[in-house]
Amino acid sequence: MLHDVFSRDACADRFNLGTWPHKVHPEMEGFVAVLPTPYFAVTAADGSYHISEVPDGSYTMKVSHPRLKSTQKAVTVKGSSEVNFEIAK
Repeated sequence: MLHDVFSRDACADRFNLGTWPHKVHPEMEGFVAVLPTPYFAVTAADGSYHISEVPDGSYTMKVSHPRLKSTQKAVTVKGSSEVNFEIAK
């Protein structure tokens, strides 16, 4: 069965590397995130996350989800810190 690899419309450089037959599996998708920082996390099934060894300071924390609106929040890290987000549709 043929499959397709393509970019979403929001990508800077669009690409489409093939075609598919009549049956498409929308649950078979993957995302590649290229981040300019070593400080990131992927959430657990319950939505929790942990980012280790972030130096104290002020940061902009960004959250993205493939089907929900992305959001960001200014945070200050001092020792062990907790940041909560609510993502809207």
